[in-house]
Amino acid sequence: MKDLTKEQQKELGKLAAEIVAEAIQMKLDYETNPTEESGSVVMVHENSEWLDIAQNIDESDKDEPMNWDEEE
Repeated sequence: MKDLTKEQQKELGKLAAEIVAEAIQMKLDYETNPTEESGSVVMVHENSEWLDIAQNIDESDKDEPMNWDEEE
């Protein structure tokens, strides 16, 4: 931050304060209006090996547990 001018430091501080204020407001809003759809989002690339694993599970005997630690 030493490489920034006084004006840039001031602007950065202002932006950081706005981001913190927005985060606090979002937290308060969620506490008063929780949603049923909260949770994590998992993104898988179209060429991911996880898609091959998922397809293999679908095609295999579903009564047999999958050993996730086993290397192919």
